[in-house]
Amino acid sequence: MNRDQQTTTPARPCVAPGLVHVPLGDGLAIVGTGSRQVWRGRTATTLLPRLLAELDGSRPVSELAETEQACLPLLHASGILQDGPADPARTGPVAGYLGRHLETTRVNRSRDEACERFAAARVVIAGAEPLATRLRAELAGSGIETYGWGEPADLVIAVDDGDAGAMAAVDRACAEAGTGWLRTAVGSRTVEVGPLFDARYTCCYECFAGGVPGPAGVPSPARLATWAALTTTEAVHLLSRVGQSAATSGCTVFDLADWTQSSIGAYRRPGCPRCLPTAAPAPDGPALAHLYEQAVAPRPREWLNRHPHRPASIALQRYHKEYPSAPRIPLADDRTGTTLAALAALLLRTVGLRDDGTGAGLRDGGGTSGPRDGGAGKVGRWAPTAGNLGSTQAYLHAADVPGLDPGWYFYQRADHSLARLHPDDRAPERPAATIVLTGTLATAGARYQGLAYRLVCLDAGVALAQLAALAGAHGLTARFADRWDDLALSTTLGLDTVAEPVTAVVALDPRNNDALDD
Repeated sequence: MNRDQQTTTPARPCVAPGLVHVPLGDGLAIVGTGSRQVWRGRTATTLLPRLLAELDGSRPVSELAETEQACLPLLHASGILQDGPADPARTGPVAGYLGRHLETTRVNRSRDEACERFAAARVVIAGAEPLATRLRAELAGSGIETYGWGEPADLVIAVDDGDAGAMAAVDRACAEAGTGWLRTAVGSRTVEVGPLFDARYTCCYECFAGGVPGPAGVPSPARLATWAALTTTEAVHLLSRVGQSAATSGCTVFDLADWTQSSIGAYRRPGCPRCLPTAAPAPDGPALAHLYEQAVAPRPREWLNRHPHRPASIALQRYHKEYPSAPRIPLADDRTGTTLAALAALLLRTVGLRDDGTGAGLRDGGGTSGPRDGGAGKVGRWAPTAGNLGSTQAYLHAADVPGLDPGWYFYQRADHSLARLHPDDRAPERPAATIVLTGTLATAGARYQGLAYRLVCLDAGVALAQLAALAGAHGLTARFADRWDDLALSTTLGLDTVAEPVTAVVALDPRNNDALDD
């Protein structure tokens, strides 16, 4: 059995309590999870209803039929299962919410575990009155017992009414006690929830408040109630580790007038005596690169979620860009000593697919997958990439490559071929070949969101290291460009600069190596 905690199915699978099953004409809809699940086909109308009725947590996986066991990973990944039966004594809207949304984080294996975590937490309220009293009442309605300032706490919630000195004092006290604290604020139009401050991982309050004015105005009774509800929802998420937190990545601003929300980052500022005392302060604030590196830095382990590898995420590994209408030039896996063979080997082992060991040959035609990716199994690659997505792609400019007409080509890794894009016989002084690496930012972004750009650049670095290690062995000299014209290259290759940025340019020249002459 797979021991990965992200993908392991429950030992005693049980349908999460509170889900609603809606029969369809050709399938079954399951409503109540973070996203609606719709299943269609004969299995959805015959096997699934019977299986869901039997999954009550009373039997281990081994006692289920093989066909039923085969359904469990997909049901678990879709957020439909928990481990073991639910305690019927745990009732109420909060317990129901936690049970239906376990899949949002996968930290808890059952509703009971989430409820126990939630009930054991101690919360202290700090900040100005009467806002603190209003928030305390809302928290109590959700089952969160609060304590007075100075008592032991797992979480402090501080109401920021614009008194920066008071908030800074809360921040220092929590840092000394090793306790995280959640900032919340409300104005006549907006509600702010976050950041979640923790001296071990985040910036201090002064760093955050230096660039944030805070909400203005006096809230109406209706918006005051909305603020209390939004803050309480965030507290439930943080304490139970169920649901998507709005505060661990910064401050979420809810505009109650136009029903929109935005995010404000919380960054350590160079020169801050607590956060970055050795760095020189910048007159105009931290540089953009400094902010981005903090925004995509790995989250603390205790804040990480354990999402299962959903089918849609796995399917991203099988994305292979190609040009089906372009002339196709097959490449061979050989060492004939020609320049083209050397380039073929270099492209294959830098951005190409690795044979799965079945002995299957290359495909004859185009498409999005082939024998090299191992069929339905894991996609094999020569160079590792984040999430095994293969974000690095290669374009080739041939100026003096026997066997290739001068021009631009794209390496199609699905079938180890070159797609001829367009001719280019200009500038004979160019290197014999030039490889332009690009990153599939759109594909990586579908899985990694804001972290994708950093991962795409790191993947390009791995590809360059692989290329440098291989070039000499194949009789090629490689020179890496330290600058290039993004706009010119993107225009020449017809690239979307946002979805597929250029990440590296490499000049290859075998002219001084007689062994590579035809």
